[in-house]
Amino acid sequence: MSMAKLSVVIITKNEEGNIKQCLESVKWADEIIVVDSFSTDKTVEIAKQYTKKIFLNDNSRCINLNKNLGMGKATGDWILVLDADEIVTPELRAEIKEILRGDDKRFDGYSVIRECNFLGKWMRHGGWHEYEPKMVRKGKGIYQKGLHDALKIDGKVGYLKNSLLHYNFRTVSEWINKMDFYTALEANEMEEKKLKFNVGRAFYHPIGVFFRQYLSKAGFKDGPHGFTAAVFAAFYSFVKHAKLWEKQKSRSKHSQS
Repeated sequence: MSMAKLSVVIITKNEEGNIKQCLESVKWADEIIVVDSFSTDKTVEIAKQYTKKIFLNDNSRCINLNKNLGMGKATGDWILVLDADEIVTPELRAEIKEILRGDDKRFDGYSVIRECNFLGKWMRHGGWHEYEPKMVRKGKGIYQKGLHDALKIDGKVGYLKNSLLHYNFRTVSEWINKMDFYTALEANEMEEKKLKFNVGRAFYHPIGVFFRQYLSKAGFKDGPHGFTAAVFAAFYSFVKHAKLWEKQKSRSKHSQS
């Protein structure tokens, strides 16, 4: 039996500090596709060392757009979708190759646990250590429009035993920069859903986020890192509501002038 082919799709945006180790971890794949959102650093230059299949497309309104674009370009039997700050371990590579070798028909997709590294610590609580669908049979999956929507698999989903390494945020400054980018996308989403800014929601939602992550999901067990992550998550929630307020206030002002 011939081995099934694997395409790896990686989305990027100014990831010169991460992309090389990500690409190194999947250079064994049959095909690597990089969809870049017009990076201004050396991301594309580095990616060219590993693949010729590099596509440029803006995803400032919907970050999952480039994931779907890359999946559409893939020619393999299976597709593994990665962010540039994720790394496939040797153990996970061996497990994936075993699946490709047998091409098990029982499943149309697989979820994997992401080992998340936050400010130098591997997080085990607070909702960081959970399964996420990442690998799908071609034609059997799509990402929805929502920023945090996971890969939707049309069929039965299996679970991989080995983990994917995810270096979320190496520094506080990196978190701040990404928070600014993602909260702008979320404010756009909320506005598209006709959600109006509400002071009560902007006050209570961040508090709920903090207690859910720090207490309900036991983030406190990760020590100072768990506390910092919960505070950051709460602040993220507040900022996206503040940006929604800013957008709607600005629009109201222009309509009155």
